[in-house]
Parts: sequence; C-alpha cells; structure tokens
Amino acid sequence: MVEELELVRAHDGAFRGAVEPRLLAALYHVRPGRAALLTRSVLAVDVRSNSSARLELERELLRASWHSASSTDSGVFVLVAVAVEEDSGHDVQTLSADLEHPELWAIWDSKHAVPEPATLDELALGAPSEGPNAERIELVRRGSPMESTLRSDELVGAVLIRVPVDPEPRPGLWRLNFQSPDAKNDWTYRIRVRVT
Repeated sequence: MVEELELVRAHDGAFRGAVEPRLLAALYHVRPGRAALLTRSVLAVDVRSNSSARLELERELLRASWHSASSTDSGVFVLVAVAVEEDSGHDVQTLSADLEHPELWAIWDSKHAVPEPATLDELALGAPSEGPNAERIELVRRGSPMESTLRSDELVGAVLIRVPVDPEPRPGLWRLNFQSPDAKNDWTYRIRVRVT
C-alpha cells in the first residue's frame, strides 16, 4: 500500500511541464540460485505543478500469494522499486516488461564506491533490510548501467527491500527515497509492507 508521495524537488526535464512520477515495482521470491517474479506494477501519480507537495495516495502497489513447498530454505521476498519521470512513456513500458525477467538485472548498493553487482538470486544471501529506509541501489539492465539504456524517460533512482518470508513482525512502514543524480528530483514514497 502506497500511503503518500512527497515531492521535495520535482523537475520535468526538457519539456518543462508538470512532473509525471512513475513508480515501477516488482516483487520477487528469491533463494540461492533462483529468483522468480511474483508480481509487478506501475503506479502513475497525477501532479498539478512542480512545487514541493505531499500527496496522500492510499493506493495498492502490489499484492501476491506465495506458498512454500518446504519449511526449510524458504528464501526472501525482494522488492525492487524504480522511480522514473515519464516523458514519452516508452522507457516506462520497456522497463516494466524487463522486470518480468530477473536474469536481465544486476544490482549493487549505491553506498559502495566500487560497484559489486549481484544478481537477484544472490541477494538471498544478504541480511533482511533494516527499516524504515529502503536501500538505495544502482541497476545494470541487459549488461549496461540502467540510466544509459533510457531514451525518452528520466531515471530518478532505484531502491530495494529484502523481507524474510516468515510472517514475524517486521518494520511495516518503509520510506522509498529517490534522488536523481542531477539533484533536480527528490521524491519519497511511504509504503506499507505486510507479510501474512
């Protein structure tokens, strides 16, 4: 559930109209050697201006069902979220299509000075994410840095959350903060994650 979107800075790029935020999200079940998409979505938000704003949304982002065949080696759920400022919408469509295929992606923590890309199935080896802030990540798509693969829409940023499969109480509220490299966009989605 996406509770709100806060726009600290919003920029439409060369078109200079109102910003068009798009949140692409994919939920994977991941264990060593295997990553499978459970569901994906694109959340479009209508914004009237480029000034700072806090928008209450209360909109469902993702819902998935998963049942373990075994009580051991149950893996983790991995949420990958990508914020894009849409201009033509072509890149939003192709990115959404590529999220279907976890093998097309490599990810690394943007805090590391030297990139250490990992595949989605390798992420199962890491510890669960610690809330309330999602981990900022860099993405490689089809072997190239993701921002270099976009032609008509602008990448704002990407984040990741690892949640254990077990329904033990975990942080339910998460902040997905996206900041574009040129600092013209700074968006934060507040979402609620629940495993039952």
